[in-house]
Amino acid sequence: MDYLEYISQQENFKDLLLRFFDEVIVLLKENAGDERVIIPLFKTLERVFEKDEVLFEKDNLQEKLLTIYELVSKEITGTKSVQKVFRD
Repeated sequence: MDYLEYISQQENFKDLLLRFFDEVIVLLKENAGDERVIIPLFKTLERVFEKDEVLFEKDNLQEKLLTIYELVSKEITGTKSVQKVFRD
């Protein structure tokens, strides 16, 4: 069992997700343009969004997810190397 599956079984899962996404938003804002931070953060988000546990909570997280989407979109359109963003 991975960590996300474990916390999804906790009573405060929604609160944990909200706190996680709050931190992601801060990291995206404070590190805009810093590929050493942004690219690993994108990869982390990709793994988180692949989890069913997160998808089941998406209706409760709309505002946070919209903010993350806007920040990610801005970062991708402003990058000098799109290949780095999408490289495995």
